[in-house]
Amino acid sequence: MTSPLPIPVGPLSERVISALLDDTGLDPTVELDGDDPFEHDLQLALYVLNELHYRGWVGVDDRREWEPAVATVRTRLADEFHRRLELEVGANANVDPLAEAERLLGLDGPSVSSHLRDHGTVEQVRESMVLRSPYQSKEADPHTFALPRFDGRTKRVFCDIQAGEYGVGHERSHAELFADALVGLGLDPTPNAYIDRCTGPALATSNLVTLGAMHRRLRGLVLGQLSLFEMDSVVPNQRMVECCDRLGLDPSVRPFFHIHVLADAEHQTMVEAAFLSDYPGVAPDQVRHLVVGLRAQSLIDRAIAASCVPTWEHGQRALVTPMRLAQRRARSASGISLREVAQHRFDNGLPVPA
Repeated sequence: MTSPLPIPVGPLSERVISALLDDTGLDPTVELDGDDPFEHDLQLALYVLNELHYRGWVGVDDRREWEPAVATVRTRLADEFHRRLELEVGANANVDPLAEAERLLGLDGPSVSSHLRDHGTVEQVRESMVLRSPYQSKEADPHTFALPRFDGRTKRVFCDIQAGEYGVGHERSHAELFADALVGLGLDPTPNAYIDRCTGPALATSNLVTLGAMHRRLRGLVLGQLSLFEMDSVVPNQRMVECCDRLGLDPSVRPFFHIHVLADAEHQTMVEAAFLSDYPGVAPDQVRHLVVGLRAQSLIDRAIAASCVPTWEHGQRALVTPMRLAQRRARSASGISLREVAQHRFDNGLPVPA
């Protein structure tokens, strides 16, 4: 299943989406400004181009994935995302990755899972799942692109983890369980169905893993991101199991969280030994990127929590609303209109956003 192209939120995403929507050539020159790694316009433009590697978009020819101009712009945006990340979190090879992971896990701040367990509403659970959907709807797929870049024990452990994510030996993969949970919450399980409602940080995990997986020189990013993801999974997902029980959610919602409590307890031990302890000795040139991966995923998680929790506490919505989308969208003189996006969706038999 594929989804329609999203609505642009600024000049970068407008340019990318316009070119894909109209099946015209994409100008490979890109002007970038700013240092925010989670800038919505940058994240959406990069996400749209990265998604050509995965599910694609309705009405966009799959051959455009490796169109030279598309590949050039995608690389330029990925490099900019990487530059901004390193500027934000710092890049240091003289750091013990395991100690750094433990430091990051001990940072104070708002917690999405704690809020939802103790005070969350059904609507807030829905919003949290929408914000998770860019990555969770294709959970493990971005990491799989990185597998050929590793050898020996690193690859064996990586494959073991991926097999668990894909549900080998079980009836459902984690992505399928996520889709089941969306249906149980009354949400559309189609991948990318809610991209228009997602913030910049919500798009960043998928973009981060794709960055490391598709660029060999940055492969350590993937191991760092995955390590923090697994090490910071059991406790938050157990809280979400308790949230499901407290709210009496549909029985199809709970298994997605419960499977992570069971699987990631083992995965945590595996990544600590193979990725954070052994791999730095095998590939010392990748320690810098591994640490950036750890810090970047921590930054993403904290950015989402810092945005959602105070907003929910004030009884407000955490998603991008149509009004906020219109306010954020900086339309260029030659850009496409919302009417054109709506017409594209209508022509393809897809729902038109209000």
